[in-house]
Amino acid sequence: MKPTLVAGVYIERDRAMFLVATAVERAGRPALHFRTFSELRFDPSNSSEAEYALAVLAGKLGRLCPDLSHIGVACYGPFQSLNPATPLLTTVCPDRADLPFKGKRVAQFFRDETARHLPQGRPLFVLAETDANACAIGEAYARGTPDDHTLVFLLLTEGVGAGIVTGRTVFRSRLHPEIGLMHVRLHPTEILYPPEGAETYARSLSSLCANPSIERRQNLKMPDAEIPNLRAYYAAQAALATAVILSPHKIVIAADIEPSAGDTVKRIREEFGALMRLREIDRADPYVPSYLEPDFIESPEDVPGLVDRARGY
Repeated sequence: MKPTLVAGVYIERDRAMFLVATAVERAGRPALHFRTFSELRFDPSNSSEAEYALAVLAGKLGRLCPDLSHIGVACYGPFQSLNPATPLLTTVCPDRADLPFKGKRVAQFFRDETARHLPQGRPLFVLAETDANACAIGEAYARGTPDDHTLVFLLLTEGVGAGIVTGRTVFRSRLHPEIGLMHVRLHPTEILYPPEGAETYARSLSSLCANPSIERRQNLKMPDAEIPNLRAYYAAQAALATAVILSPHKIVIAADIEPSAGDTVKRIREEFGALMRLREIDRADPYVPSYLEPDFIESPEDVPGLVDRARGY
């Protein structure tokens, strides 16, 4: 394949970044040579400031890379549509999503702003993905996941998401995963019991495991030492559902708030093991005990060198 200049854009509530690479063919499959990285932060409560920052970042990308041909954009959700066949997938839901990009077609906006700084008439293709799918793709690339292996990426941040890839290819179905809607069993010490008559979503994985649940428990004076255990308890239920339905080769879990590095995954492994041992499962099956091996559930690969190399471009 002819070398192609591509960019990946990752948009969160308080920052946006791009990573540029040259895509080439190596041993019959695409490979990436990373070239440059840039990041901008903004106030997540100020939509105008965030949109301006996104336009600045897109302009920088266009000026740096006049030969750019493809952009992949990943953003937090939920989206107005879950159907990957509709352009509404790129529209952050106007009523249920958080600021600053609620109601915004972020992928199209970034593509248009970048194109303004490219040579006139140059074609620029854009692909939108959920943030969890983007993390799964990146993780598979960093780990060198074989083409016939399935990897699931669980993202515990402002919301809860799941990305699924086989090799480096996103698992496609009618919709993309929304594991945050999963109904979970409450922990015996939980203090976030929903009020009588509350919507079913009040007992969802997202409402009990995402970052806002940590602050809510703190406001109710739950001891800080107990909160990570509850989060691990709910995340382990998501890992169990993932394991018994998809039977992936690897589950990777990332959290942007944790007591210490790697501690969240360690706690989740313990809770997951307890849930697994409660089930009557076929111990004669050589694959079932592998769910309890330490490397079945892991933290993301530590690849700071990738960004460091790109910064030097």
